[in-house]
Amino acid sequence: MIKRIKGYLQYVAIRLSLLILGIFPFAIRRKMLRSFLRFIARFLTRHRNIAHKNLSLAFPDKTEAERQQMFIESFCSLSDLVLDLVRFPKIDSAWVEDRIDAPGFIELRKVKDANPEKGVLLIAGHLGSFELSAFSLPLLYRPISYLVREFTNPMLNTWWKNLRESNGNKTISKIGGYKAMLRLLKRGQDVGILFDQNVTRSNALFIDWFGKPAATTKAVAHAALKTRAPVFIIALIVIETDRYFYECINCDCSDIYDNDDLSKTEKLVLITTRMVRHYEDLIRKYPESWFWMHRRWKTVAEGDSEDFYSDC
Repeated sequence: MIKRIKGYLQYVAIRLSLLILGIFPFAIRRKMLRSFLRFIARFLTRHRNIAHKNLSLAFPDKTEAERQQMFIESFCSLSDLVLDLVRFPKIDSAWVEDRIDAPGFIELRKVKDANPEKGVLLIAGHLGSFELSAFSLPLLYRPISYLVREFTNPMLNTWWKNLRESNGNKTISKIGGYKAMLRLLKRGQDVGILFDQNVTRSNALFIDWFGKPAATTKAVAHAALKTRAPVFIIALIVIETDRYFYECINCDCSDIYDNDDLSKTEKLVLITTRMVRHYEDLIRKYPESWFWMHRRWKTVAEGDSEDFYSDC
């Protein structure tokens, strides 16, 4: 009973907070929320240390002050994720056309039209406005299905699921998600998945991210190879207040799919590496928009005892 009450209060608090934020004009509520997060960031010692560790690896040429600014801006960018949720119910085709520039979708549509029987793998991560990225796809391109981590709070999970699917998309639970992803791709339906976070060793391929091996999900490359799906790397970036640019990069892996001189393992590594290189380029291009507080290099390969975050 106590757990149920806590869950209800959590649900009400989140819904009420979003409702209050929605009262203010967008520019004002964005400024308010970013100022609040900028203040909070001063007290996040552990998260700041993790972010600085990651940033030191990715940008060794930057000064401590520059990396600190990247961390602050990265943390403040969380405000855009919250504000996107506030206005989801009001987003329509006119809103998307007015605010999102997406030239890369020309090639995406061309590839899809040339392969209508194949589902497209849309590879994303925690870069930019990733919730709005998925939500806007039915208006920019077509509805997709995408893998999500479900909330333990049933009321919050139901509300969030309904919100995510209100524009025509379908969500797939990560539990059993790989098999569902394969079924959809084989039916010609497009599937989105986040792939930039640390995973357990049993689910990982160790691919260099910024020069250091990181445990990267092998499910994406398995699905791509098994279905020979076209692959695109996507990210919706905030370029100014209430303006967005949609990065959409064709990560063509057909030469790897068709190379009989490569073993299956070699193909999986090459496919994943190619995806990572494209995504790494986007992070370098928009460093303030990635979630640097995540322990990306936490899991190490078998036999490696290094704890990258031991001093954080």
